[in-house]
Amino acid sequence: MNSGWLAVLWIAALCGMLALALRGGDTYSVHDAEEHATEYGGGAREAHGPITVFLWVCYAAVLVFTVWYSAAHWADIAELLGMMGM
Repeated sequence: MNSGWLAVLWIAALCGMLALALRGGDTYSVHDAEEHATEYGGGAREAHGPITVFLWVCYAAVLVFTVWYSAAHWADIAELLGMMGM
């Protein structure tokens, strides 16, 4: 794969992730976030909401990379575990 296609793929992935990030909070209103928020000492707030598509895509990307990296470097990992006595 030459670097031109790699650059196009990288830009497309960034655009897709940006679109998912911007669209992700559309279904969860500010009122919903405030309703589920907890305030601590008048200064810190903790709020939570649903996991967005953007986060699911990020989690999937990390999982795929972890599996790929582990498969590609399994000999190194096995050697390291062997040195640790596992």
